Amino acid sequence: MDYKKRKLTPEEARLHATRCFGNMCCSPCNNQGGVWEANRPGFDHGTCPVTDIPAQNEAFSSEDASLRTLEWWRHKHNNVLHLITGYACNAPCMDGTGCITQYVERGTSAGNLLEKEERFHGESVFIREVELAFSEWGYEQGLETKFEESRLPPNGHRAVVVGSSAAGLAAGIRLLWLGWDVEIITGDFLGLLMAIPDDHLPYSIAVKPAEQFTRMGGRFTKAWVGPSDREGEEGVITVAQLRQRGDVIVLCPGTQPRTPPLPGVDLAGVVQTIPFLVQQKLARANQAHEAFTFRGPRILHYGGGDTANDGARTVEYLLHEVEKVELAVRSGLPKDMSRGWGIPTHAKQWIVESGAFKAAHGDTVIEELRGEAGQLRAAVLKHRPSGRTWVQELDHLFLSLGGVVDPKPWDELGVRVAEGIIQVEEDGSTGVPGVFACGDAVLKTHRILPYAIETANRAVAGIQLYAGTQLRSAVAG
Repeated sequence: MDYKKRKLTPEEARLHATRCFGNMCCSPCNNQGGVWEANRPGFDHGTCPVTDIPAQNEAFSSEDASLRTLEWWRHKHNNVLHLITGYACNAPCMDGTGCITQYVERGTSAGNLLEKEERFHGESVFIREVELAFSEWGYEQGLETKFEESRLPPNGHRAVVVGSSAAGLAAGIRLLWLGWDVEIITGDFLGLLMAIPDDHLPYSIAVKPAEQFTRMGGRFTKAWVGPSDREGEEGVITVAQLRQRGDVIVLCPGTQPRTPPLPGVDLAGVVQTIPFLVQQKLARANQAHEAFTFRGPRILHYGGGDTANDGARTVEYLLHEVEKVELAVRSGLPKDMSRGWGIPTHAKQWIVESGAFKAAHGDTVIEELRGEAGQLRAAVLKHRPSGRTWVQELDHLFLSLGGVVDPKPWDELGVRVAEGIIQVEEDGSTGVPGVFACGDAVLKTHRILPYAIETANRAVAGIQLYAGTQLRSAVAG
């Protein structure tokens, strides 16, 4: 079952919601406690930090509209980007991984809860689709508009948010609702949300949180934040100017893609996957961006996780206009992905995983890249346990090695960047008065949507506490 492809009817979604075991469930998606309570709070695996999935399922399966409305309202306050996560959350539970219903039902006989609908026998509860249906139900009932209209009165405080990806938008919308005056400064509109392929997150859906932010009175400023020596440059706001624009600063900057120290990495044909995915999404949305031009079909993806897989699927789509092809991630010795997997043989694609995956999955690495006339021609690969080395002819190498925060200009602000991330306390504070941070910029691992949104929630709670003490004291003084 390709969960990401399927969209349930409201009736099917409600049926799946009734199959959820609710608070009796001890699966990771259940954030009600039990054996998983030890993982809260924090950014570790164990629970969804922004959605009470069993409570959502229970409410959506109910015929009581007032109960559904109440739970939707709570859901919205926990996760202001619930429509985005309904479409594109990349947490394992959203694809049904770990849902115990599939295993329990397989051992049951007809005559119990399965009697309602036997066609779903032995399948996980479709958590993603239920959340999406629940969110869309809220839109149809006008609850999104009521949320915007329930915004608290202006409190006289100003917040400037740097970055407009998931965490920046979540922090911005939440602060607006709390009565803050909010400006989002962004160089890349919507940040990494634009790197999620359209088959997971259509452009028309990706822009909805930005539209809501604007409707609620928020402002976008297109600019980059730079150090003081760039003052006067067009499209640049310096750190000093940033300080003047808000009582608090919320840092949600994008990360810079990692570039491995490989000989030949600067050859034409070596591509960073994230900018590539953004380019394709904007090109398909008619945003005056040209589609990528391929030099040939021999593709090597160096990296792992969703980024490499999204890159492989997007390459296949662009090369041969296939609506969607699932390309499984394989590690260890590169394997020609066109053989024996039931997929079109248009492109010869391989994925070599890296980083933490290497020790566990075969430890295949790129030794060097070879080119001719400045163009990539081949990669020298080595399977380190066996010592085997071979040359693989290539047209493109796609790099999916994650990202790091550029310490400039944040070091000028006094913010500490270490190991590629901004160092923060649990409430998102950086140690610099009035400066908070959230999103991928503070997450070393598990860079998935719910955790990014949760860091924004924590930062906003910290900002509210700061506003109630430090800012109030400054006004009184």
